[in-house]
Amino acid sequence: MLELLSDINLCSRFDISDATLLSGVAQGSFVSWDGGAPASGESAYAIWTENRGSEWSSDKGASGQVTILYGNYRAKTSECVAGDAYTAGKPVYVDSDGKLTITSTGNSAVVGYAIGEEASYSWLGNSYAKVVEFVSA
Repeated sequence: MLELLSDINLCSRFDISDATLLSGVAQGSFVSWDGGAPASGESAYAIWTENRGSEWSSDKGASGQVTILYGNYRAKTSECVAGDAYTAGKPVYVDSDGKLTITSTGNSAVVGYAIGEEASYSWLGNSYAKVVEFVSA
């Protein structure tokens, strides 16, 4: 899930083909500009196209594309590494699976700074075991 906490007008939205989309990603995951895994030092973009469980919205099916966000925004995502402790003010990275992490080694890209985390969270009728709030870099 990706809950945008900022005004949507503060960031740009781009549609990318789902043909090269990294396997296993969901709304709130991060991908490179071409939809793949972000390489070390490469920028990564949050997927904003909605999905619930394993089902993507009809937008993806009709267009063959997903929407990614670019720019300055504040958000919450459930697409994070479960064992990480997200400390306010510390940088967050994206791992090769498209999830937020505090680990800066390997296939990671800096995407923002943590504001905090919640052990359980409910949004739009769904419950999540862990959610990270962050501000984009």
